[in-house]
This record gives sequence, structure tokens and C-alpha cells, in this order.
Amino acid sequence: MIGLSGGGRCGRLVVAAAFIFVSADQAALADESFDQRFWSPLPLSSSFAGPLTRADDAIVRDGWTTYATGYSIDGHSITDNVVADGRFTSKGYVAGLAKRLSPNFTVGLRGQHGTSSVSYNQTPDRNMSVSSQGIAFDVIVEDQHVLWRTTASYADDSFNANFNAFTPGSWNGREWAIDSQFNVRWTFSRVVTTGFVGVRYLRLEQDAFTATDFFSTQFPGQSRESHQVRAGIDLLCSLLSVGPFQLLASASGQVRNEMDNHPPIHGGVDLTGMAGNSFTFDYANAEPVRFPAAVTWQASGGLELRAADTFHVFFNATTSRNSMLSWTGYQVGARFLF
Repeated sequence: MIGLSGGGRCGRLVVAAAFIFVSADQAALADESFDQRFWSPLPLSSSFAGPLTRADDAIVRDGWTTYATGYSIDGHSITDNVVADGRFTSKGYVAGLAKRLSPNFTVGLRGQHGTSSVSYNQTPDRNMSVSSQGIAFDVIVEDQHVLWRTTASYADDSFNANFNAFTPGSWNGREWAIDSQFNVRWTFSRVVTTGFVGVRYLRLEQDAFTATDFFSTQFPGQSRESHQVRAGIDLLCSLLSVGPFQLLASASGQVRNEMDNHPPIHGGVDLTGMAGNSFTFDYANAEPVRFPAAVTWQASGGLELRAADTFHVFFNATTSRNSMLSWTGYQVGARFLF
């Protein structure tokens, strides 16, 4: 069974699916031309203060932000194992709303729709597709230099597959995820720098089902878990400021370690920070002894254009490298602050 469900002045890291804004200590930043009030969870490394042209006490005190982003992933495995040797794609859309409840406390709600597909290099008659819908709740607690973000999320998945030319099947699944990250951010030589550590738990469950072939082949259910820790650094600098407009550039790098031998493949989760578009190539006992490998390196870079304090558009590219799995993803989106 294959399960697929489905990462001037200076300021903050640009990332797609961005959505939460956070306030900073205005007195401490009185001499700066930016103020730390906006935060983005895509990729999860993002934690930056936003460079702004002016302060707005109303937004700091009780502002809202709405946002939308789309992402696309193309990846492949690196193994000669028959059931794990393949390519995959994932696409998705995330939209949400966030509310600052106090100068140090923000909550947000996000929804996601995504689709994914898998093809197998050594068994060309075999393929799978999935549709995934998810929801996430975000809580951010922060001050001028420290930010702690926690996200709880859930997704429903629907799978369709052809195991060979004569064995089609469909089944349902679901995902849960908890992700938490602690960030420390400072400005050095006009570059906003953030170091971070984070943890994530993800569980993917797939129901048992009966294929619609001549023999009514039965496939048992399965569940996979991921326990992950990560650490990294983000950099952001303003390239150009013209009137109320500001162009920013960002770069980020992280390394993460996976505790489980057979976690779900979750590129979509890396980019959105929420459950959805995770998958497995097959049953764990059919895959390599450990798949993917334990250590993954991830890097991203992006651009963001901001129109004063109200409207931002952004683009981000992310690459993820593991000795047994590799993918590249792109994100584009916008947010409106009011």
C-alpha cells in the first residue's frame, strides 16, 4: 500500500505561507527604522521581525492579518529498492487569519487544500494520487528578541492508486501534527539574524481497504510516526527602499534529525508547518531498513516586496537534501494587514 498525503534597513525572513504578525518592544526599537511585529511560519525556520517604514500603535495593539499562499514541490527518492524508487509532486494552497490579542500574544487559524502524486521508476504501471484538507491553530508568544511558536494541526486524506494495470484501489487517511519552535533574533551590521531550535511530532494513519480487482485483494491499514528535532539560522536584509515600498532578501539554513526509521514523507509539512500532503511509498517492511535517512539538510532563499504596513507579496524557494530523498519547493503568496 502506498500512502500519500499529499518548506536601506534590515528586517525579517521572507517565506511563503506567511501569516502571523507579532509586536516588539517599541521603546527598545525607537532608534530603528523597522519594528518587530510580523512573523511568518513558512518555512518553519522563519521567525523574523518585519522591516517597516513607520510604527502603527493600532496594529501593534490589536491588529489583524489575512494571508494566502500556494506551494509546489517536486522530489525523488535515492534508492534501488523497487517500492521506494520513485518521483513525487505535491501542490497546495493555504489561507488564514491571525489576531494579535496583546503586545506579546498572537493566535492564528489556517486552512489548507493539497494534492500529491507518486510514480514508480521500476514499476511504471504503478501510481498514486491523494487529496488532502487540513486545519491548523497557531499560538505565538514573544518579546523583542525571543519568539516561541506552537502549531497544532489535523488533515483528512483521500487516496487513489493503481498497484498494477489490473489492481486499482482507494482508501482514506488522516494526519495529526504538533510543531514547536523557539527563536532568538538580533540585528547585526544591518542584518536581522535569528537562531532557532524546533521539534515536531507527526502521525499519519491509513485505513485498510479492498482493491476493486477481480480477486478483491485486501490491504491492511498502517500508521507512521515522525519525531524530529531541528536547528538552524535565518538571515534577512532590506535591499531597497523607495517611499512606502521596501524590497527584502532572505536566506535560511537548517539541519534536522529524524528519530523514526520509517516516518511519512512530509515535504508539504516542511513548507506549511501543518499536517497535510504527507505520504508513504509502501508498507514499512517493504521499504529499505531505514527510509529516508536520519539527517536532512534544508536551505531556502526568497524575496519580499512590502507596501508600507498594509500589503506584502513574497516568493520563496526551498531545497531539501537527504542521502535517500531529495526535493525542491517553491512558494508564492500575499498578506494584508489591517
